[in-house]
Amino acid sequence: MFKKTLWLGAILASFLLFSVPVSAHVTVKPAESAAGSWETYTVKVPVEKDNATTKVVLSMPDGVEFQQYEPVPGWKTSTETGKNEKVTRVTWEAENGGIQPGEFQQFTFTAKNPDKEQKAAWNA
Repeated sequence: MFKKTLWLGAILASFLLFSVPVSAHVTVKPAESAAGSWETYTVKVPVEKDNATTKVVLSMPDGVEFQQYEPVPGWKTSTETGKNEKVTRVTWEAENGGIQPGEFQQFTFTAKNPDKEQKAAWNA
């Protein structure tokens, strides 16, 4: 099985006067997936502090080929590509208030897993 681990990351929030980093227990599901398969992944972003989350940046693990995303109402989605023209990073930015304290939002995308079994680190 293709195993992956999500690293806790800093998520930027609050555009009032300055950006404030916020830690969250971001998760990527499913926890395991078959090597070489196409998978639909879901990133769950909770807000655990008193500041809204207005931007989420997810880096693709080595070997995982991002294909497409499901639009989320109220969020603008953009991608960055690397030297090989493959997507290396996906960014979701709120067009209004974002994810408020006590709420969570899910972001869904499809990707192709590496052909050989490996661990993958998701950075958000």
